[in-house]
Amino acid sequence: KMQTRVVVVTGASTGIGAATAELFGRKGWAVVLAARSQDKLQKLAAEMTAAGSKVLAVPTDVTVKRDIENLIQKTVAEFGRIDVLINNAGVGISGTLETVDLEKLEYVFALNVFAPLALLQAVVPVMKAQGDGVIVNVSSIVESTSVIYTAGYGASKAALSYLSNSAAIELAAYGIDVIKVVPGNTESEFERNKIPAGYKMSRDAILAKVDAFKPVKSEVAAQSIWEAVMKRRLLLSLIHISEPTRP
Repeated sequence: KMQTRVVVVTGASTGIGAATAELFGRKGWAVVLAARSQDKLQKLAAEMTAAGSKVLAVPTDVTVKRDIENLIQKTVAEFGRIDVLINNAGVGISGTLETVDLEKLEYVFALNVFAPLALLQAVVPVMKAQGDGVIVNVSSIVESTSVIYTAGYGASKAALSYLSNSAAIELAAYGIDVIKVVPGNTESEFERNKIPAGYKMSRDAILAKVDAFKPVKSEVAAQSIWEAVMKRRLLLSLIHISEPTRP
């Protein structure tokens, strides 16, 4: 009997994270759910378990080193291995660079850049011992396209992108693939959770200046992540972006 494969998903309580966790669960993987919200995690875990999935919920703040260590230790204790880590937890920030609150921007970098790196550092020894593993970093289309008033967020994703590409090269020899998935705009709580951290124009005013991408459903993003893991592609796995809407 083939060993059950194990995936750890951060930011698993909503949006792309929840959709991805559910998809891997349906495909027969053991799924470890990590997010700060214990209530949402338990609810999702209960739904997935009822649907027949093997699930472990571990409340985790990925900006806290102890929490990351606890997440990896609990996963290995429960399932004995980690095949895939999906670094999906992230937060947006809006505001002009002239007015952006630097403390809030530091938090965005802590969550979007340093947390995925800390998780990589925690999981690589496990994957090296297995001689196999996949690390997926969920980036954003803004990593390579400057979008006005979201420069702080874009810069954090550009940093994550650079680290992903470097890690892919460094870890390839150990049978560990590092993949970047680059969603466009998704229909999730992400927009609502953006940290307002300085002056910004209304969303409509921004969209008038920038060709907006029509949102794709979180399930579409989850499917792209699944396909990227299956192909173990070191390349961008660009989510299909619908036609830009013109004002």
